[in-house]
Amino acid sequence: MKRKMLFAAVIVLSISAGLLASITSGIIAYPVPYNPDRGIMQIADQSGTLTGVTKVEVTIMDINGDQVFNRIYPGLSGVAWNGRNSSGSKVRPGFYMVKVEVEDVSGFRGSKVIRILVNY
Repeated sequence: MKRKMLFAAVIVLSISAGLLASITSGIIAYPVPYNPDRGIMQIADQSGTLTGVTKVEVTIMDINGDQVFNRIYPGLSGVAWNGRNSSGSKVRPGFYMVKVEVEDVSGFRGSKVIRILVNY
């Protein structure tokens, strides 16, 4: 009997984690191409389906995979990037990858990688 209950719990966790991962498909970054001289780049949930998000981690990497920016936000409201690296210098023009990881109130995580162009 215990074995069946444990199996059912694992199925529920897998379905919920997969659901959160599929919901993250609505996360977008705009404007693209992005020009840091003209403002900030917003990261938002275009679909409006991400509710209960308590943590958002944004990592921006250059085309070589080197991290240029990382920040944790308490939710999706106000998630933005000013085009500067962790040292405060403007990044160079080129392609970047924005990795957005979200966590909801129950601890499930989902992520999405968005490719952007920084162009001056």
